Amino acid sequence: MKKILFLFLFAITYFQAQTIDTDSDGIPDTEDQCPTLAGIKENYGCPETMRKNCAYFRQKDEEVFTKFKIENENIETIYDLINRNILDDIPKKILHTSFIYIHFIDNLSPCDIISPDNRCCSGLSFNKHNFLITKFWNEKAIESLFTRYKASILLSTKIPEPLISDFKSELSPELFSFLMKYHNKDTGRVKLKSENIGKEKNNIQIGIEFRTPYQIEITYLDKIKKYEYNNQKWENIK
Repeated sequence: MKKILFLFLFAITYFQAQTIDTDSDGIPDTEDQCPTLAGIKENYGCPETMRKNCAYFRQKDEEVFTKFKIENENIETIYDLINRNILDDIPKKILHTSFIYIHFIDNLSPCDIISPDNRCCSGLSFNKHNFLITKFWNEKAIESLFTRYKASILLSTKIPEPLISDFKSELSPELFSFLMKYHNKDTGRVKLKSENIGKEKNNIQIGIEFRTPYQIEITYLDKIKKYEYNNQKWENIK
């Protein structure tokens, strides 16, 4: 009997969640991309005026991103507590015969690919990731990794010569100068070459996912490590 009552209450709760319509436009909030603005089904719950003009969404994204950058302007010092020793559990013998491949700035935004249904595209998550990755892999962190592990380092980001000025505007002056010191104009790649260049047997790729600026996942080899910043230190979480 209790099980039947639980299922009944669950069904009511689920039904209510599916039928909530905050802006009363006939489209449930679960399917409405503009749940507080009355809109039309053909535009995913957003007003008709926003159908072809995405300026509104771009402006909102810009405002949120500007605030995000201000709030996390000094997060580099917090990342410096973890970014210089993340490969310490790998034997030095392996590191000295490896090159480290860092997943850095993403060149291609999802918004560079036109959506087939012509919906407005948000690049907010993309921009946040690129901002944080340059804070995590700042010039001091990359150089420290290179010196500490004595392994060649290759960044995933390709910087063609015509786009150098664009990158310069997005990076701190210190990081930009550092990257240009190791930038190959012919390939567009940034690579720090160790004394073991040409002898590398292993490829260690490092990827960073930012759940929040203070919750990250670090992936390398077959490992996925999750960290959270609490009480002025990074803690490994399960």
